[in-house]
Order: sequence, then structure tokens, then C-alpha cells
Amino acid sequence: MKPIQTAGVIGLGSLGVLYATLFTRALGKVQVPVLADGARIARYRKQGFWYNDAPCNFNYTDAAARTEPVDLLLFAVKFGGLQNAIETCRHLVGPDTLLISVLNGISSEEILGDAFGPEHVVWCVAERMAAKKEGNRVVCDPIGELAVASPPGRTPAASSGSPRFLTASASPMSYRRTSAPTCGASCCATPAATRPPWCSSAITARCRCPESPGIP
Repeated sequence: MKPIQTAGVIGLGSLGVLYATLFTRALGKVQVPVLADGARIARYRKQGFWYNDAPCNFNYTDAAARTEPVDLLLFAVKFGGLQNAIETCRHLVGPDTLLISVLNGISSEEILGDAFGPEHVVWCVAERMAAKKEGNRVVCDPIGELAVASPPGRTPAASSGSPRFLTASASPMSYRRTSAPTCGASCCATPAATRPPWCSSAITARCRCPESPGIP
């Protein structure tokens, strides 16, 4: 797995701003393009963003103007915008690009796998953060973690490289490897017959399937 030197972020909701900030601190502004179409990038530049009362110095990048693939691409859009985000950034996914979704649903990883190949996708859930966005300002404390896993019987190449980046390159962001993917709140309302194969039939009140041993 090649070292991760560039990390793109698409979507600037509360989690998008959080991870764009952490990646920029770790890798430097130039190495972290915040991606969108040209019209949205113009709005981003005009309004700016704030994270915990500090202005964000992001590398706002028109995705169409960039030709070189990124090493890591994080999707932080709303679910309804995922397909548009995929098309906006399709040309930025190379043979070794890792993909992370922080949508926290039960299908975004499968959608990304269908679009780019499952070997690119890191299955994870963003959890234990308290992030709030009002207008262009995000407040987040604590920053939480990414729970990383692979579905039973599937070991994507991406899963072996991403944790090393999260711990070595993106401090203070942390990750936790689980025995199987955790699920978002939507999983509680999903009938057992239509849940993905990695989703346990025993959904806990804290919505982990299955519950990771040793996690309070």
C-alpha cells in the first residue's frame, strides 16, 4: 500500500469540515483538496468556514480542474448527494485510491464499491463526536473516532492501509478496528431480511452490529 500523501474531501457539513481540518493539519493545505463543482467552490471561497472559532484555511478545488488522483477520498455529503459526488470525483480515483464514507448509513460503502470497486472501500462509521454546524461555523468537541472493519469474508486491500494513515498521519484523529462494520441509526429501522450480510440480527440500543467486545 502506497503512503497516503494527498487526501481529498467532498462535502462540507459538520463532519466534512472536521476531517478537512484534521487532514489539512496533518498533511498541509496543498495536499488536501476540498472538492466540489465550480459553482459550489465559488460559494465556499466567498463564505469561508470556521472550525471551533478559528477560520479554516482550506484548499478549495474545482474537481473538474484537477487531473491527478488523490490517495484518499473522503465522502462527507448527504446521502441524497452521494451519486453526484461520485460523478464529480470519479476521475480522481486511481488504482490505489482509498475511499471512506462518513455518511453512517448502511449502504454508502456498497454504492461506492459498485462505482469504483470494493477493493477501494474502507468500511467504517464515524462515532463518538459531538459536532454541530450553524451556517458556515462548526463546533466539535470531542472529535470522536472512526470505527474501521471489513464485512465477514471480505478483506479489501484498502483496510490494511487506512489505519496506518489515521494513526500516524492524522493525529489527533483516532480509529478503532472492529470485528465487523458498525451501523448507522437507520439500521435499527431496517427489516432483518433486507439488512446487508454483515449486519447482525441483534441490534443493540447503541446501534452496533455486532457490539464490539470491550467497548463500554
